[in-house]
Amino acid sequence: ERARVPGSSLLVAMTDLLARHWATGQSALEDQHLGALLAWIDPPAGDDGDRAARRAELARDEAGQLLCPPAGPATDPAFDNKLLAPAVERYDRARRALADAQDGASADRLLAGTTAAEREL
Repeated sequence: ERARVPGSSLLVAMTDLLARHWATGQSALEDQHLGALLAWIDPPAGDDGDRAARRAELARDEAGQLLCPPAGPATDPAFDNKLLAPAVERYDRARRALADAQDGASADRLLAGTTAAEREL
């Protein structure tokens, strides 16, 4: 019930906090990109906020990945497709392989108990 009371939350989104104190030439949606917002507020020497913000939003490295990826739940599709999806697939395969190996280990333990008496003879 206190969620609607200003100042009652423990965490505040940095973009919301900065937008309360600085006005930019961007839309409210564009201000939600922390890299672009920071670039607009404090652009590199010799640059203006608009160009710096655009570079923060769109600049990519030689592999096609964003230099300033968004810091939130919506990731860049190039990141998702080229890096994240293959990593998740490798993780899933490793988990399945580990589960298969553990299934074999538990069977070995069960059989070891049943054959222990025979080994003592």
